Amino acid sequence: MNTSSGQRTVLVVDDHAPLRTLCRLNLEPAGFRVVEAADGDEALAAVAADRPDAILLDIMMPRLSGWKVAAALLADETTDQIPIISKVLDQIERGERDADLAETLAALRAQQESATKLRQ
Repeated sequence: MNTSSGQRTVLVVDDHAPLRTLCRLNLEPAGFRVVEAADGDEALAAVAADRPDAILLDIMMPRLSGWKVAAALLADETTDQIPIISKVLDQIERGERDADLAETLAALRAQQESATKLRQ
């Protein structure tokens, strides 16, 4: 978490620059500091360099997919509590999954349950 400026940091990961810009244009006026990554490798490097408070993660990206990024972050106890937000999760809930997706979804559910317990 980068609190030196008093702002919460959101990492926006998407291989489409216009979508990253759209997120930035909506998040910055709301008081968030935005860090951008164009692919999964950049996302992991950005998390290591500047631990964000939340991640907006595209799933369908070339090279290292969002699924693999999420799995890597959830497997690391130093990053497994960072909230990961993706618009694709509702599609998975409807049953569109394979083995990798099911494993990542299980890890995301566990993260959500932990966060809910912390709030109580």
